[in-house]
Amino acid sequence: MAESDTYQMTENEGSLMSLVLRSQPVTAYQLIKMYEDSPVASYNVSKGGVYPLVGRLKERGYLTAERVAGDRRNTETLNCTDLGRDALRRWTAHLNDSHILLADPMRTRIMTLNLLSRDEQLSWIVAARELVTGRKAQLLEYGLSIDVPFQEIIQAAHEAELDGQLATLDKLLAIVVRETEAA
Repeated sequence: MAESDTYQMTENEGSLMSLVLRSQPVTAYQLIKMYEDSPVASYNVSKGGVYPLVGRLKERGYLTAERVAGDRRNTETLNCTDLGRDALRRWTAHLNDSHILLADPMRTRIMTLNLLSRDEQLSWIVAARELVTGRKAQLLEYGLSIDVPFQEIIQAAHEAELDGQLATLDKLLAIVVRETEAA
């Protein structure tokens, strides 16, 4: 089968497969807890999202599942198959333009901030700064509790993103204050 004929994993599937590979054997519930504990908002996948992902990956032969003996809830431990590892390898190697500038709900809201009064704009900026600062503290704490490949680089990249958001908010604040004083 040609490479183009093979199934391409979605970002959520690749993320979940990566977690399974690093943590195996692991249960779906443990995966949900890992997502919940992550300070990265895009990784906070709901319970309702994880189980269908696991089901699709099992159907494709990327994951094996073994029932936990004596568990009445039919809990399964998941492991990555060789086929799954190969698919994850292809997913990892595949990078395109859509992976570079990701959606940023805060930045999108800034584009319509003019709909708010100046006081509302100032309150929004202060609240946004508090959220970003809180997320940065959470990220630093979380980074101490995990061990993943290239962790230092990943941590630094996340911190730089948050520092960039803080810099954007500071520039925005300066503009709003200047416009308020000019009015």
